[in-house]
Amino acid sequence: MGPAEECRAAIESRCFAAGGEYRPIGFVDAHVSPAYDALGQIDDFPTVLQESGAEAVVVCGYLPDVRFREVVDAALTAECQLLSIPRAIEIAGVQPNLVWQQEQPLIALTAPTLKGWQLALKRLVDIGGALTGLLVALPLMLFIGIAIKLTSPGPLLFHQERVGRGGRRFRMIKFRTMRNGADDQYHKARAAAFIRMGTAPEGSREAGTFKIVNDPRVTGVGAVLRKCSLDELPQLWNVLCGDMSLVGPRPQLPYEFELYDQWQYERLNIKPGITGLWQVSGRNLLNHQRMCQLDIAYVREWSLLLDLKILAKTVPVVLSNSGRSS
Repeated sequence: MGPAEECRAAIESRCFAAGGEYRPIGFVDAHVSPAYDALGQIDDFPTVLQESGAEAVVVCGYLPDVRFREVVDAALTAECQLLSIPRAIEIAGVQPNLVWQQEQPLIALTAPTLKGWQLALKRLVDIGGALTGLLVALPLMLFIGIAIKLTSPGPLLFHQERVGRGGRRFRMIKFRTMRNGADDQYHKARAAAFIRMGTAPEGSREAGTFKIVNDPRVTGVGAVLRKCSLDELPQLWNVLCGDMSLVGPRPQLPYEFELYDQWQYERLNIKPGITGLWQVSGRNLLNHQRMCQLDIAYVREWSLLLDLKILAKTVPVVLSNSGRSS
């Protein structure tokens, strides 16, 4: 029950997807002149409710107070379950919670974030996973370090400022894959163009990560490391130090963060991760907006099981990606 466009969106949402507890049978349009696919308009609501045999009524969008009261009365009289779709999450990126003040009900709008016990559990998994990963990968990391030193002058590791939880900056560690002192202005300009356009500019691949094909700044060993994502192994130390998590949104570069739209700030409600939801959800086919949406979906829907699923999917995704030409 509500404006036609709001009702159609509700019917197509995950709440009422096939196989769930609810099966939509139609909608009543709040407009006086109902949409062509509506079961009727608001004055017809009690009649439609009886004839349809509906067991639940979902109020969508905005209704004037008088009309809302009429809908509630009719639904409760018909002994239907009455539901209302909160608009706060979609519009402002916050979660609604009912609270009482002086016997007066209020809707508290809070940013979706992990609770204390969830943060503690996630941190325990991060520490255990990072320690295990560092111990298992140590021989490989020593070999990579030797290869970098023998083939390219400069430091073994590359430190880069990234934006973490709450917008705080931290130094992310990677194996150096470029020539020492390589200029990042070219990448900065093209990354900005990509974010504004939403699709990868010519000469780049991996829409979500914006990697430049045949980048002349990358060394021979660095190209192999990037292809296999082995350059990211030192980030396990970032996880151990608490700057990053094993799973989370992609850590943004400061000049990428400066181009954020307001709705994208929700990505900062949790620590960035080495891997994440968008990396295992078709990383080569995603545009920038879709990548951000998946990061936000991860923040809102976090669970330990989701983390474990993403970690389990990461290895085959990296292996299949490493088999592609760069």
